[in-house]
Amino acid sequence: MKQNQIILATIVATVLATASAQAQYLNTFDNSGSFVTGPANRTYNPPPVWIGFDYGTATAAASASVAWASGPTYDAGGSALSGSAALSWNYNSTADGGGSAAFTMDLYGAAQNYAGGTLSFNIYLAPTSTPGAYNDYGYFQVFTRDGSYNDNATSLGEGLLSAAGGATGQWALVSIPLGAGADSSIRAITFQDYTDGAGGRNINGPETIYIDNVRLTTAVPEPATLALTGLGLAGLLGLRRNRNR
Repeated sequence: MKQNQIILATIVATVLATASAQAQYLNTFDNSGSFVTGPANRTYNPPPVWIGFDYGTATAAASASVAWASGPTYDAGGSALSGSAALSWNYNSTADGGGSAAFTMDLYGAAQNYAGGTLSFNIYLAPTSTPGAYNDYGYFQVFTRDGSYNDNATSLGEGLLSAAGGATGQWALVSIPLGAGADSSIRAITFQDYTDGAGGRNINGPETIYIDNVRLTTAVPEPATLALTGLGLAGLLGLRRNRNR
């Protein structure tokens, strides 16, 4: 009987551990070593994690920068000891017309499966950013990159101001559900802001966003499912005890 109890406890502990220790990725940008940047450091085969300007308009490409920003203002949790990734660029819609500024975060050397899970992160839109004619600071989209490094659009596509919680100078949480489609096969994440040319958003000026607490999680089993699993295992072991009497 004691042996059966040990077996039951081991199996239930394994089930619970599997549920709590889901396959996941988390970067809280606690220090300057949380990522590397710059074209020379990009290997497409993390670790280390790489964040950098990927593509965009001529002015954005010439002015883009990525850096670690520290202190309570630039950490979503307000910690003086932590920070975030600062993504900055300039738009010149008059000269360049419509176009984007896209920054990519390379997480893995090979794609990981997050079907049914969630991609989330905190975002802060700097008050020094340029609103443009639509007052939305550009159209913000998030893409995942699959094993072949193809762009796969997630369900997020809205004004950058809306994604940032409706105001500059504050932290907001973005949570994106991942289905079972191409967007759930992930080796990298791309954050893209888009501006129309003259007659559209017509943004001419600087933009800066801060990204913190990038997290990928798989689907979590329901508590009721875990409970039924435990009861089923207990019942099977009980039946085995009765047969052995």
